[in-house]
Amino acid sequence: MKTKSELKRDLLAQVKSEPGIKAANLKVSVKNGVVTLKGSVSSYAEKLAAVKAVKGLKGVTGLVDNVVVDIPSSQQRTDAEIAGEASNAIRCITTVPAETIKVTARGGRLILEGALEDWHEREAAEDAVHHLTGVIGVTNLITVKSALPTDLGGAVKATAGEDAERAAGRAEGETAVVLPPLENCEVKASIVPPAQPALL
Repeated sequence: MKTKSELKRDLLAQVKSEPGIKAANLKVSVKNGVVTLKGSVSSYAEKLAAVKAVKGLKGVTGLVDNVVVDIPSSQQRTDAEIAGEASNAIRCITTVPAETIKVTARGGRLILEGALEDWHEREAAEDAVHHLTGVIGVTNLITVKSALPTDLGGAVKATAGEDAERAAGRAEGETAVVLPPLENCEVKASIVPPAQPALL
């Protein structure tokens, strides 16, 4: 097992090695394998990259994410602009039925809602918007009609037996909420005053 100093050294090296991350703006502390990441970044994509770099390091047992996204004034966008760009980005994904997804922007944070067929579509929708200029966070509330990710369903059923089968049966019997399609491809953005950011 790595010592605290070894893990901290490896963490700093990992963050510095990631392209697109300004490591000088981040601070790392470690206690019993739990890493606290603090500081500020200029985009949500940069924050995700830093978090991913830390989580992927051997010896990390938990993460406290206190990284703040501080958008430069030249890159700030209104919520209407952010929602419009997000909606268009999702429409560009040919494998995702964009008409079932509602995009809301609130203080630079995107909220995705709707229903999709599988987990890959849900992830694709989120991946399409997290890098957009002006975004400080993404909350993905899209529901999935399938019970489990297709690549995990068989393994869970094989190990959990009847319990997993019953859970899958309940999920298949549930009715997923499908939101009405956007009319004429116009973005319906819900714009409200920014609240205190809830960091992901």
